Amino acid sequence: MILSSPQKILKQWDAFFKEIAPLSNVLRVSVARCLRVREQDLLILEEYPAEYRSRSIADALHHNGIYKEFRLDGLYRTTAFRAFGYEYQRTYNNGVPLRTLMYEIAIREKYPDLDDGDVRFVVLYSGRGLADATAEKYHGKRIGFFTTARLIDLNRLDMSELISSDLYSFILALARNDAPSDLFLSALTKIDEEAVSLEQADRLKKAVLSAASGQYEALKLLRDMTMDSQIRENLNLLFEASSAQRTKDFLMTEVAKASDVPGGVLETIENWELNQIEVVGSYVFEAMRSNDWSVFNSLSYKQS
Repeated sequence: MILSSPQKILKQWDAFFKEIAPLSNVLRVSVARCLRVREQDLLILEEYPAEYRSRSIADALHHNGIYKEFRLDGLYRTTAFRAFGYEYQRTYNNGVPLRTLMYEIAIREKYPDLDDGDVRFVVLYSGRGLADATAEKYHGKRIGFFTTARLIDLNRLDMSELISSDLYSFILALARNDAPSDLFLSALTKIDEEAVSLEQADRLKKAVLSAASGQYEALKLLRDMTMDSQIRENLNLLFEASSAQRTKDFLMTEVAKASDVPGGVLETIENWELNQIEVVGSYVFEAMRSNDWSVFNSLSYKQS
């Protein structure tokens, strides 16, 4: 369970993000500036359904007689746009421009009375490890060229504004590349101080935990905090998985530096399940000590 549960928790962050992003004052100001509309004209008046389907797209893909179905991250009615959508992207994907274009087509099929300027999407990018210039080149320019959508890179928003504004903007800051580990602790404190209900506090704390997925130092700090049993259980799962991933990364680095390592050893380690990485680690250290890698000949790949 060490692997499947953390992946599920990571998907929860996407769900929490979709709730949090539209309520962030800092993000709304940035989006308004990007789209050249007034901030108050982006306030949500109505939330539309998230699921849509398109016959025309299915026909274009030669899926005759059926519909192409889509699930949007969020679609709303605002004063500025009758159909305003957020699309959240954690990693680089060159299909995003096509995806937003298909969303727009499906929405227009659902609401045929929409005018040309009524539909607008903003792609919110928070990918770690992709330089600003690269993100703009591969996401921003392509999205803007092929569609009317615009890119907002969360890593380029002002960090001081995010953490000094409203509660939702503070949580949003946790998705940035440069979010320090202690910011996750501060987020929990801010939630306790400013949440308007126990239900809101619980959901936001789960969002903080989900945002910390893969962040070893942040998870390590969070383990010292008092929290309910369910959140504690999820935290322990994430910490376990993060520790195992660090072990895997270390093993791959050491094997890459070693001499006379047979082909296939690195691939075996890379594909091995995280919950068994300590077993593989013992094989690696013994092979490095004896310079005998024959044990890896009998190990079958286990996809992680």
